[in-house]
Amino acid sequence: MVVVKPRVEFVGTVPSEDSLLKELELCARVCYKSEDKITQDSAKKLLTSLLNKKKPHWSVFEMMDIKIRFIISRHISHEFVRHRIASFLQESTRYVDYKKKGEVEFIEPLWIKELIRTASVENVNGLIVDIWAKNLRDSEKTYFTLREQGVKPEDARGSLTHDLKTELIYKANLRQWFHTFDMRCDKAAHPDMVYAMSLARDLMRAQYPTLFGGLHG
Repeated sequence: MVVVKPRVEFVGTVPSEDSLLKELELCARVCYKSEDKITQDSAKKLLTSLLNKKKPHWSVFEMMDIKIRFIISRHISHEFVRHRIASFLQESTRYVDYKKKGEVEFIEPLWIKELIRTASVENVNGLIVDIWAKNLRDSEKTYFTLREQGVKPEDARGSLTHDLKTELIYKANLRQWFHTFDMRCDKAAHPDMVYAMSLARDLMRAQYPTLFGGLHG
């Protein structure tokens, strides 16, 4: 049994901010037939103005897609697929045989992370963490036992807990990314979702500060 922390990373070719802005500008200027106004530094000014309008010109930001890989718990991944204007690829528990690897990976949820941080010898927090960890070990043991008895991975997977580690690639256009961050970084979202999406938001802010630098949280 291995417990890992959530993480995120870009997938595939990641355009620089300059190339992304210039491609978006080419798309945007079709609407106004203002291609003659393109200069070396006009993209940033145009796109900032379109984004900061009272009603942003969102269709422009639908022209570019970004892919991010999320290493998260299985239960949080179920919330991702509620975003219909996106594409997903996910680690399959039907086809991945964890017995071949010899161990099952689980995600450390935030509530456990906080209990570990505040735990001391013989206090209730430590007991809860032990109960949680035992459940993971039992889950892994049951899965391996079922596989040894010839049960297929697609059937044995039912014994694995919701904290099972999964990998999910989320592809969406920029407009959808803005919407996703707005919804999933909100305090009303599940804490583990907020954490994962905050990592992705920080990734986008660092790569594309002109567009995502104004996102706070």
